[in-house]
Amino acid sequence: SGGIILIVVSFGYLYGFVTLFEHFHHSAMSKKLPSLAQSDWLKALIILCLGPFMCCLLCLSAINQLSRRYNLGHVRPLNEDEKRRILNPTFARKWDIARGWNWTSITTKLIVWGLAYFTMSIGLSKFISMFLSMLNVWLKAEGFSYVEVGAIFFATGITVFLNPLIPGVPVYVAGGIILVDSTREDFGFWPAVFYATGLCTALKFCAIIMQQKGFGELMGKYVSIRKLIQVNSNTCKAIKLILMKPGLNKDKVMILCGGPDWPTSVTTGILHLSLIQMLIGSCPIVFLILPCVLSGALLLRVDEDAIWEPISLLAIALSMLIQTMAMLGALHAIARVSQQRKQEIEAMPVDEEVLELENSSLERSRARALISNWHGKHVPNWIRALLLLGSTCMTLSFYMVNILGESCFKSFQVSDNVDEDLDGNMLNIIIYPLGHICLLLFAIGIVVWIIQFLFFRYCISRNAIVDLPHRKLSDIHVQPFNETEAIEK
Repeated sequence: SGGIILIVVSFGYLYGFVTLFEHFHHSAMSKKLPSLAQSDWLKALIILCLGPFMCCLLCLSAINQLSRRYNLGHVRPLNEDEKRRILNPTFARKWDIARGWNWTSITTKLIVWGLAYFTMSIGLSKFISMFLSMLNVWLKAEGFSYVEVGAIFFATGITVFLNPLIPGVPVYVAGGIILVDSTREDFGFWPAVFYATGLCTALKFCAIIMQQKGFGELMGKYVSIRKLIQVNSNTCKAIKLILMKPGLNKDKVMILCGGPDWPTSVTTGILHLSLIQMLIGSCPIVFLILPCVLSGALLLRVDEDAIWEPISLLAIALSMLIQTMAMLGALHAIARVSQQRKQEIEAMPVDEEVLELENSSLERSRARALISNWHGKHVPNWIRALLLLGSTCMTLSFYMVNILGESCFKSFQVSDNVDEDLDGNMLNIIIYPLGHICLLLFAIGIVVWIIQFLFFRYCISRNAIVDLPHRKLSDIHVQPFNETEAIEK
């Protein structure tokens, strides 16, 4: 998010904010915003990130309404309806709209967002750093040559890349530490950096081959997997059109270099795209790998001069900024192609097996939508209370990680030592008591999600949502909430 803000501010000052806004207003991405704004996933993400601030605004609104009720500086007398309101008119209208949302869907998705963030920022990040640190210490202790170190690192990196949750950045940073440390005495610092960059690039290309051919094409044989990535959607067809274009082009590079490592390569395999063309389109990835390798390598020079540590952070920030720009460019390219080549996309053949599976699962989706409707009679109050508890705990855990992170978990880098910095125990990275409280709140959120999942699945399996025994689920339709009507009311 910080990278996105930095990009917007930079381009705003460079080209002017008015020009930037006009360009975005006429872009293909802006036309998708109305539908995106209705997404429960987006609502859940906003509440997770801004929930406490929203509560503060509601409190201020209540105070403002109290002053209006007793005419403290307010000249116009309130009518009876306004007097009954706890919030002022502006926030009362927004509150009425929010009350009509399906909070079952929003709270469960909020917990999923929190799980994804916690897993990536704490779970995998800390674990991978400690694992690669132990590898670095072991390689030093054994006294391997730089050739042996390179071979061991390459094999380890390939193994790490097989995990769909682990991004490539920590592997590249570790390469800057491990590979440069093993070769700088023989070749010098900067040749060692370029050597590490080349080896990491080769590692990435081998990972692409394994992920596309070994995972993607095999997984593409399963109809459920093709349904999962929505091969019949216009978005997936637009991605396929972009990637099918031979050679190097901007849109293709944005998708292959800006997208997440494992999902992007596996998706190209599921879509049966040309491996050679995917490798060609991935060549600019070296400009993402180099700053990461440099960031790790500069940590080796912190003992020489303290200035190298902030430069290391600047290098990794540069890499993240480049990847963020590539990701935004990919989203823009997909939206543009979906709009400009709409007829061509609609003419593309439909996966009949996936279409049949989607139709067969539609009844179950309707059942799930009906029984999980927050305003329906099928959701008991104890489930509502549990969901509010779980989402609140997950939000508190999210804020503890971001605001009190240094008081919850120890900072640990690949250049550190588990024996020296954590007394040989990886669990010592958790700081008592705030770290334990953070984990407890996180665990409560996960348990709540599991309970609601099992409950709604049980309701569907027992056909508990049907009011009349002869009524079919396919005849049940859930009326969507109309925000315009709520505003008028």
